[in-house]
Amino acid sequence: MNAPAKIAAGVPAVYTAIAAVQGELAKVGIAKDSENSSQNYKFRGIDAVYGALSPLLARHGLCVLPRIVNREMHERVTIKEWNGQKKESVLFYVTVEAEFDFVAVEDGSAHTVRTYGEAMDSGDKATNKAMSAAYKYAAFMAFAIPTEGDNDADATTHEIQAKTEPEPREKLEGKYPSKSRLQAALREFVTKLLAAGTVEEVDALEAEYADALTQCQRDLPVWWSGDGTTEKRGVAGQIADKRESFGGMVFELIRSMKECETLKSLTAWMKVNETLVDGLNDIDRRRFEKECEAFEGGLTALSRRNAG
Repeated sequence: MNAPAKIAAGVPAVYTAIAAVQGELAKVGIAKDSENSSQNYKFRGIDAVYGALSPLLARHGLCVLPRIVNREMHERVTIKEWNGQKKESVLFYVTVEAEFDFVAVEDGSAHTVRTYGEAMDSGDKATNKAMSAAYKYAAFMAFAIPTEGDNDADATTHEIQAKTEPEPREKLEGKYPSKSRLQAALREFVTKLLAAGTVEEVDALEAEYADALTQCQRDLPVWWSGDGTTEKRGVAGQIADKRESFGGMVFELIRSMKECETLKSLTAWMKVNETLVDGLNDIDRRRFEKECEAFEGGLTALSRRNAG
């Protein structure tokens, strides 16, 4: 086995490895040896992609690790001919949103590619096909493998009945009446969150998308909290991570503290979080105490107005 490509000074090894794989694929390519007999075109199947990539990835010390971010499945009606007669059956249409971490063995550096895969199947293979399609096109884009014409994930073609009843959609209460619209707003929020450069920008984003975040907690709890693993962080976890990147625990404590609505709840919060507050460094402690003093003053004023 050849050694991984030499790392250029200052360049993470992952990019050197990707470039090395690109260089070898540019010489041999991946031929379109598979054929869709229904629509009469050739395509490069997932087995051909695995076969071409596996030895190159091993040779250049590059791992491709998949992670499914989201999966959606819908049922459609398909028409099949049997003994000269057309019969209807259920067809499963699956879309997956996937991330692929390209990790260099040399130094552990990584780059993530996000892509989508779509597939149909009348049995239990739709998700597998969609995942294969997502991997295939992530590889095509990351390694710049040239392609021409239509490339389909499947070698089979399904004839969809033209007239079907519209699929019922679950209606939500709030600003976003459907899950798809709520999910779109959450994706938009996370994109802006990742680009935010200050904690003030994060505060402004949370205020701007307050309706979406509230509905997320109620209607899409898995999107809010994640699946309980580090591989799939929920919206709440991504917010916490972003705030953590700006200065550590102090910002999360300030945010959490400001959720208190009364002086009594603030006192209870301080008792629960006393250990965390005590663990802050001197600079963060002064920052927290300043915010706490101002916030407590606001609650006190509010309490007096309500009493009057």
